[in-house]
Amino acid sequence: LTPIATYILAAILPRNVIALSVAFITFVHLISCHVSNASGAAWSEGNIDFTGSLMIIVLKCTAFAFNLSDGHLSKTKMELSVHAADCMLMDLPNPTTFFAYVLDPTTVLIGPFLEFKEFSNFLHFKGVYAEDKPSVVGTALRGFAVTVAMAAGHIVVSGYFPVNSFTVPEWEGHPLWWKCVLVYMVPFQARLKYYFCWCLSHTALKCSGAAYLGRASGRDMWQRGENVRPLGVELATSSVEYPLNWNICTGNWLRHYVYDRQQAPGKKPGFRALVVTQTVSGVWHGLYAGYWMFFVSTAFMLQGSRFIFRLMKATPRSMHLPIKILHGALSAVQLNYLAVAFLVLEFQPTLAVWRQLGFVGHVTLMIVVAASMVIPTPKPTKKS
Repeated sequence: LTPIATYILAAILPRNVIALSVAFITFVHLISCHVSNASGAAWSEGNIDFTGSLMIIVLKCTAFAFNLSDGHLSKTKMELSVHAADCMLMDLPNPTTFFAYVLDPTTVLIGPFLEFKEFSNFLHFKGVYAEDKPSVVGTALRGFAVTVAMAAGHIVVSGYFPVNSFTVPEWEGHPLWWKCVLVYMVPFQARLKYYFCWCLSHTALKCSGAAYLGRASGRDMWQRGENVRPLGVELATSSVEYPLNWNICTGNWLRHYVYDRQQAPGKKPGFRALVVTQTVSGVWHGLYAGYWMFFVSTAFMLQGSRFIFRLMKATPRSMHLPIKILHGALSAVQLNYLAVAFLVLEFQPTLAVWRQLGFVGHVTLMIVVAASMVIPTPKPTKKS
């Protein structure tokens, strides 16, 4: 229903209202499906339902609508961002191309999100796809090997640290040190599952050839549709690095179609835009309290991380490494602590876990954010 409704609205509505109209209708439909299917509870139990695919379809349909709207705005001489200008559509494409884009089997099940123009160029052999593409065998085999490793890691680690570790009666009897181990290892095994899924879908994109980006520095580039960099997540030196390495393509959608559009092109969005963006991400995942608790809290985490980064830039270069290590450790503590909400989903059980951990994640968040409001932004030193 979502792709059909989107294409009909694109054909009959004025271009200046299509973007918000499609976004509203598709999100309402997605939320209703989340609620009726209790998707969050199903996912937390390891089950899969169609709402995961619908989430990807919503991203594609809303981006498509914004692309058409941007094409109309370009005719009015309104200034567009670089991304909007690159992805805008001047005319409504034929339905075959649109539905092939939305229902592309390599991306519709678990992502990643691709722009319409990216898929259209691949479908019609334009841009880098007009060139003779190199063999996909080597890169596909490497991607498949990583996929298998992530699946094996998840199977092994989840056996020792199941996702229900926070809600079983034994949780309250554990000593604090073991609770801290669980708070790191349970989200880690959950991340391994996502690493497996997204590495698998990227391998499928490589096999199709759609992942090809062209050649750079004498090497073939296959990063299109890359949705996760596991080492970038696990070894991040700041919270700001998480969106750059985790669910990358969805992060791009949030940035280009939510975050950046809250200010005029050329102006930098502020903290309010960050909170709105994280709230939209929470709604997109579902209406469970845990999603809202996680994503709204991460807005403060990201804001605090930016402040620490600015502080580091104002210190001598010799201090950068120890600050990065401490910043990375703090980011890991905060992320895994907040991830409890994403896994537990319910408000009271999540609050109970956080309470037994002394609300350490939120305490550190508030300290850093409060410091950013009191301490003036320092200027980088010449040696930094």
